[in-house]
Amino acid sequence: MKNKKSSRSHVMVRIQLKAQHKEQKNKRSSWMNLIDLAGSEAFDASSSYQRQQESKHINKSLLCLRNVIQAINGKKTYIPYRTSKLTKLLEPCLAGDAKMLMIVNIAPFQDCYK
Repeated sequence: MKNKKSSRSHVMVRIQLKAQHKEQKNKRSSWMNLIDLAGSEAFDASSSYQRQQESKHINKSLLCLRNVIQAINGKKTYIPYRTSKLTKLLEPCLAGDAKMLMIVNIAPFQDCYK
């Protein structure tokens, strides 16, 4: 999947898993989400307007995700799922007893620090 407006965006693939026991007829259903989050972006005055806007949206959605995770961990009564499309899509996965695994890829190249 590619964003038509930009190559710098989040990507989410949702897979539904279903299973049924042959003899007991028990059914189970679950969702697995594979998410590639765009990294936090910095921009300077020489960046194009479009790049600045993309960076703002990426940073906002990452901030909203952080706020949701902090609210869940802090056992808050209000969880701000509706603050971004990303957190709204992830609401069923973040609420309740869902399991989450995060894999981080950090590139140590000098070009990454510009």
